[in-house]
Amino acid sequence: MRYGFILFLFFTFSTYSQDKEIDSLKRVLVEYEKVSNVRNDTLRILTLQRIANYYITVKPDSAIGFAQKSIASCLKSIDYEKFLDKSYLILGVAFATKGFHESAIPTYYKALTFAQKYKHLSYIGQCYKFIGDSFFLRNLFTKAEENYKDALRSYQILGDTLNAIDMYSLLGNVYFSQKNYKKSYSFYSKGNDKANIGLSLIYLGQEKQGLEIVTTELKKMKLSKNDFQIVLLNQSISEYYKINQQLNKSNTYAIEGFNLAKKNNFQNEQMIISDILFQNYEKLGNEEKTLKYLKVHQNLMKIITDESQKELINSLKFEYDLRTNQEELQNTTANLKSETQSKSYAIGIALLLVALLGLIIFNYRQTNKSKQLIEDKNHKLQSAQNELTELNQNLEQKVTERTSELQQANQELTQKNQEIVEAMFKGQTFERKQVAAELHDNLGSQLSAMRWSILAMNKATMNVNEREIYDNVLSMMDESYNQIRNISHNLLPEELEKEGLQKAIEKLIYKLNRNQSISFSLNFNEYLIPLSSSIALEIYAIILELVNNITRHSKASKASISFSNINQNLSIEISDNGIGLNPTHFEEGIGFRNIKERTSKIRATVEFKNQNGFHAIITV
Repeated sequence: MRYGFILFLFFTFSTYSQDKEIDSLKRVLVEYEKVSNVRNDTLRILTLQRIANYYITVKPDSAIGFAQKSIASCLKSIDYEKFLDKSYLILGVAFATKGFHESAIPTYYKALTFAQKYKHLSYIGQCYKFIGDSFFLRNLFTKAEENYKDALRSYQILGDTLNAIDMYSLLGNVYFSQKNYKKSYSFYSKGNDKANIGLSLIYLGQEKQGLEIVTTELKKMKLSKNDFQIVLLNQSISEYYKINQQLNKSNTYAIEGFNLAKKNNFQNEQMIISDILFQNYEKLGNEEKTLKYLKVHQNLMKIITDESQKELINSLKFEYDLRTNQEELQNTTANLKSETQSKSYAIGIALLLVALLGLIIFNYRQTNKSKQLIEDKNHKLQSAQNELTELNQNLEQKVTERTSELQQANQELTQKNQEIVEAMFKGQTFERKQVAAELHDNLGSQLSAMRWSILAMNKATMNVNEREIYDNVLSMMDESYNQIRNISHNLLPEELEKEGLQKAIEKLIYKLNRNQSISFSLNFNEYLIPLSSSIALEIYAIILELVNNITRHSKASKASISFSNINQNLSIEISDNGIGLNPTHFEEGIGFRNIKERTSKIRATVEFKNQNGFHAIITV
C-alpha cells in the first residue's frame, strides 16, 4: 500500500492570518536589508526561511526563490553556517513538492552535512526522513529503508516519540511494498498504524481479523471525511481480493474507492482502480463493464502522461533557469569581490604613503630626544644589572641554606619513621609474647589439669562404650595440648628472636619431619641476605601458613623449602608433589588473605602455581 506523503512544514499559520502574516514578514524583510549587522543579518535569514516555508504548498517556485536567498545570505559569513541546514531542507522540500526529486535528494544531503556538523538532531532526523521519502517514491526501497532507519535513530536519541512512531509506519510501507507482510505488520504495530496493521493481517492470511480492523478504520475515516485515505484503503483491499480470485469482493471495494476518487478528482487513484475493475470484469465475462473501465483507464493514463510530460518540460526549464540564475549570482559576486579588492588596494596604498610620510617626520623630531633617552636608559640599565647581581648572590646563599635545612629535616623524618617502625615491631613482638604465654601457661595448664582429673577416674569400673569415650577424650586433649604448644611457639619462636630466620626454619622443618607423614627438605643455596627482625617475622609467618596448607590439604609425600639470592633479592620457593590446591578455594580463604597482607607489608611478591603439585615463590 502506498500512502501519500505529507511534506513537513517548519511553521504553521491559521487560514485567517496567512496572507497578513506574509505581508508583514515581507515589510520587515525590507527593513532588515537596509542596514547590515549581526542582528539584522540573522533576522533576515530567519525571515527568508519563514516566507519560503509558507510558499511550499501554495507557490513552490516562490518557495525555491526565497530558500535560495536565505542560503546566499548564510554563505556570506561562516557565522551563519548554522542556519544552512534549515535553508537547504526547505529548498529540498520545495523541489520535492514540484516533483524535482533529482534536485531534492542532493539538496537534502547538503542540509544533512550542516545538521551533522552543528549536531542539530531534529534536522538530522528530518533530512534522513525526506531522503527516504524521495527514494521510496522512486521505488528504491533499500535506500528508503536505510534512511528511514537513520531518521528513527535520530528521533530516538532526541526523545521525539511522535516522529519515531511516524518512522515505524513509513518503514512498514517499505516492507509492504516489497510484499514482506510479516515485517510490515511488525513495524505498523510499533507505529500503531491500525489500518495498515489490518491490511498486513489480510495478506498474512488472517483475513477475518484483518477485515475487522480495516472495517473499523474505514468507519473512522468516513466520520473524519478523510477521503484520500479511504480511497487508498479500498484500493489495497480490492487488490488483495483480486490476487486471491475473489473478484466480486474485489469489485465491491474497488467501486467504492473509484467513485470517491472520481468525486475528489484523484486521477492517479482513478487510473489504478479502473485497471483493477477492467481486469476483474474481463475475467467475469462482463464485456460492457470491461469496455467501460478500459476506456476510463486509457483516458486517465493519457491525461496523466500528458501532465507528466508537461511537468518534465517545466522541470527541465526550471532547472535551466535555476542554473542560469546561480551562474549570474556567482559572476555578480565575483565582480563585486574584484571591485572591492581593487578599491581596498588603492585605499591601502594611499594610507601607507601617508603613514610613511608621518613616520619620517616623527622620526626626524624624535632623533635628538632618543639619543638622550638611550644614554639615560643605559645608565639605569647598568645600575639595575649591579643590583640584580647582588640579589642573585644573596638568593644563591639563601637557597643553599634552605637546601641544607630541608636535608636535615628529611634525615630527622627518616629517623623518626624508622623509630616508629621499630616501635610498632616491638609492640607486635610484645603482644605475640603475651598471647603465646597466655596460651601456654593458662590454657595449656588448664588442659593438663583436666587430663590429670580424667586419669584419676577408675577405668576398670567402666563398660566398653565408656572406655572408648574415655580413651577418645584423652586422645583429643593430648592433641589439643600439642596444638596449643605449636601455636604458642609459632607466634614468636625463640629461635627466630635469638638466632634468626634460618635457625627458626630449620627447627620448624625438624618438628615437621618428626610429627608428619610428609617428608620436608630444606635447602639454603647461598648465604642468607641479612633481614630486619620485622621482615624475618613476616617471612616466617608466610612460610608457616603455606606449610600448614600443605600438611592439611596436599596429600603429598614430599615437600621442599629452598632459599636463594637472585639479583640482590631473597627468593623462597615452597613446593610439594601432591594434588595441588584448588585456586578458587585457596584464594577465598583467610590464609591467602593473610599471605597477601604480609607480602604487601614487607614489599614482597608471591606467585602460586599448580603444576605437578603446589608451588609458591616469594621474592623479597
